[in-house]
Amino acid sequence: MNAFDRAKLYRTAIFAPGAVALVACVTAIVRSPVRWSFSDSLLTLFAVAGTLSVAFFATSLPRLRSRRIAFGAEGYVLDVPILAPLLLASYNGGAIAALAAFFGFSLAAYVRREELGFDILRHGVGRASLLLLVAAFIPAHSLLSWNFFSFSVLVLAIGAAYELIFAAPLLAIARNVSIRQTVVRFARTRGLWLSLATVTIWATIDRWGFLTGGAALGVALWLPLPYFAWLRWKNDRLSAELTRLKLVREAVAAMLAARDPLPQMRSILGSLRRALVDETLEIVTRTENKKKWRTVASLGPAIGEDASALRARLLARLPFAERESAKATVGSVTISVYAIRAGEALAGALLVHRRRDDLSAREHQQFYQAARELAPLLVDLQSISEAHNAANTDPLTGVFNRRAILERLNALVDDARRGAVLMLDIDRFKNINDRLGHAAGDGVLRRVADEIRAALRLEDALGRIGGEEFLVVMPDATRDIAVAIGERVRAGVACSDGGSEQPAVTISIGVATVRGHDRPAELLERADRALYEAKRLGRNRLVEEEQSA
Repeated sequence: MNAFDRAKLYRTAIFAPGAVALVACVTAIVRSPVRWSFSDSLLTLFAVAGTLSVAFFATSLPRLRSRRIAFGAEGYVLDVPILAPLLLASYNGGAIAALAAFFGFSLAAYVRREELGFDILRHGVGRASLLLLVAAFIPAHSLLSWNFFSFSVLVLAIGAAYELIFAAPLLAIARNVSIRQTVVRFARTRGLWLSLATVTIWATIDRWGFLTGGAALGVALWLPLPYFAWLRWKNDRLSAELTRLKLVREAVAAMLAARDPLPQMRSILGSLRRALVDETLEIVTRTENKKKWRTVASLGPAIGEDASALRARLLARLPFAERESAKATVGSVTISVYAIRAGEALAGALLVHRRRDDLSAREHQQFYQAARELAPLLVDLQSISEAHNAANTDPLTGVFNRRAILERLNALVDDARRGAVLMLDIDRFKNINDRLGHAAGDGVLRRVADEIRAALRLEDALGRIGGEEFLVVMPDATRDIAVAIGERVRAGVACSDGGSEQPAVTISIGVATVRGHDRPAELLERADRALYEAKRLGRNRLVEEEQSA
């Protein structure tokens, strides 16, 4: 089942019972033997307002705590103390509670206009359906005779049934995971039961307010709930910022201690990305010549060709743009780009690819803040990259130095896969230095390195292991591939034109392929023997290890 089919099933599973619940609610109100009083209407208004406030301040920040479960869009079911006592408010208490849940959550979903808005509406549909069922089987006047313990058990059972029978299965459908495992995970989570116990106690206290002080005291006991929902929302925002800052600090520390920053960069992207199947986040930085961009970390599905072309245009304009962000749309894809600056200098950019343009103002602010937090990270990344290149690069030719190329040789042999090496040596290089000087010799080395590099595959590694000796490590190369590329290298060097200041040069090449029991020294020794045989046979030629045996 693809993402579109899952989303369609998800919406059907929500709106089908929602439509039935709404029709049932209207029918129950119309056919009720007891007419609504003015106090019923006023109570409905207050209940809708309270539920709307709680639902509006739902936590919609990215899933920074992926191992924890969000038990409700409204923030730990704070609306239960509002909805449960309504069953006792009047003979129409069940209908009032259902209307409060349905319209309160639906209005919150409409006002927020975000991806989470649909999740908020889902909770309203589920609560409205459940409350109508309760009202149908347990009349309000019968609950008046129940004691506090019986009422508490009822509320706890209804809340648990909602979470385990309705919310958990729908969450499993949305995330395409096992329904049974999701329900078991909900049931085993202590936080769920603590939350349900808390709201049950509050609902029981509110019931006491309705029974002793009437609707006025009952509504008064509701008033702290929207405030607590707002406090929860503010606390989650602060926790999200603190978590993100902690991730940035950990990433910087890890990058300073290690050579590969990709896992740390991906962890930061994971803290920013919402659980959308059609969203991709990228962190890009400028190359040393400032003319190209390279992706240092990404999260999400691959983007298409049209989106890639639009991405390139946005990044090309970013260094000259006055604003810190830009946005463009091609087809159904919208790309938002946020500049990452270190002082006044442009260090990189954060890109957000989505199938629709639905970024809210708060999400824009979140990505702005993320771009500011990523600035020191990219500066450190560039410094580490420069230091890493300096430690692994031959300063004269720009290829790997001896230590770096031997590391790649060791990795090739350790993998025990198919592979080969080329040992190359410039013919009569000492004569060039003696006749034309070391400056001309350095020019020949740079030219030969460029010619070799141009003839290799992308996965091949080239390094300088001695004065005029080079080594090419070729992963997954067969004997035929190694010989073909070696001949291409030899011909390219022989045909290269150094101009009037540099003489024509040739190279000799020895080829050796990896064997299952090889050690790096043995592989190099066989390639070196083949190179010596090429020199003995007259130079400017390629010799395989079998020919030198």
